Amino acid sequence: MREGFTMVEVLVAAVIASFAGMALLQTNNSNTLLFSKLKSLSESTEELSLVATHADKRFNRSNKSLYDILDRQYDIQNDDFRKYLKETKYDYTETLIDTIIFGDDGEAENSEDTNMLYEENSESVPTLQFELIKISIRNETSHGAIIKIRPLL
Repeated sequence: MREGFTMVEVLVAAVIASFAGMALLQTNNSNTLLFSKLKSLSESTEELSLVATHADKRFNRSNKSLYDILDRQYDIQNDDFRKYLKETKYDYTETLIDTIIFGDDGEAENSEDTNMLYEENSESVPTLQFELIKISIRNETSHGAIIKIRPLL
């Protein structure tokens, strides 16, 4: 009857343990890379949404900082935040995709419900016009695009 493991058994156990350790390290490395990409995508999506919310035709084909875009709507007091916004610059581009018109000469296009609402008051249906635009932003680290509907006045 023997009292311990042979050298071969110990070596086989060490090799199996090292393979398991390498697999765990590889999984951890892959997860870290995936989470860093998700974080970057989330940040760029937030910035794109912020820019799209405050989109203005005057910014088309220009390089603007987030501070330039937000300065008119908000009074930003925090100096660190203001510095971050000024350093974050984007190439801003708007592309007109289509113009949407609802109503024409008092008649709503393809909308029986709208006609019924105005038949009660015997008023004509107002003409509403919208632009369907693609807003693209790009800087050295991220880029993105979003579709926005903007009313024509």
